[in-house]
Amino acid sequence: MNRDYNKELDDFYDNVYRPCMKENGDISFDSEFGIDGLLKRPAGIGGKESELWDKSPLKVVLLLKDKNANDSCIDSRSYKDINNNSFGKNIAAWIYAIFQICNNKIVPSIQEAYDYNNQIKAFREKPYAIINVKKKVGKGSVTDKVVKDYVEKYKEYIRKELDILNPDLILCCGGRNGRMFELAQKNIYAEYSFEQIATNSSIYYCKEANLSLLRAYHPSAHKKKEDIYWNIMDDLKNFLFL
Repeated sequence: MNRDYNKELDDFYDNVYRPCMKENGDISFDSEFGIDGLLKRPAGIGGKESELWDKSPLKVVLLLKDKNANDSCIDSRSYKDINNNSFGKNIAAWIYAIFQICNNKIVPSIQEAYDYNNQIKAFREKPYAIINVKKKVGKGSVTDKVVKDYVEKYKEYIRKELDILNPDLILCCGGRNGRMFELAQKNIYAEYSFEQIATNSSIYYCKEANLSLLRAYHPSAHKKKEDIYWNIMDDLKNFLFL
């Protein structure tokens, strides 16, 4: 029987995670709890995301800090269009390039990765997931300390979300000096040992878990798109044995 990953996440949210946050006084209303998981496929509609995830050559999760309430949407799965800021454009460039590497053994140029038509197709059609470690919906920004305190408190629940999805590659996005990567390595997956795949590489691999963690900029980082893109693509092409 085929799995429905988002439904499994919903059951976990409804029966365990959200009630626990309410009991702890971290949220008061359901609307304060951010919904994460596989982006709906077709975009904004859903129904085929689990099938595409099962068939994907590389199961990729973006591990982010928290959902921005300014998006007027608490459901990360419902993203269907690239917004006008860097967040959606950089995600689309990453996803487009990752699937080009996996499927065609090609590392796209930055012009190709940021081409509007390529980005729309990748953002709307390719299977990938978003998990925000802080489930209480936030504002425009959140400090690393707040995120760290939250992860230490709810790391078992964050791990459960990730275990449901069972990714191959987690892009640990943002935080000062790679804080999100550190939280994933030392808190969420504390029982495993991750080894840097090469000197100065941003990718760390755990053979036992068959999982890779990639230290990445946040997609909204105040950086040039060239830095955000090539920061991970140079390592990815070597990791995927091009």
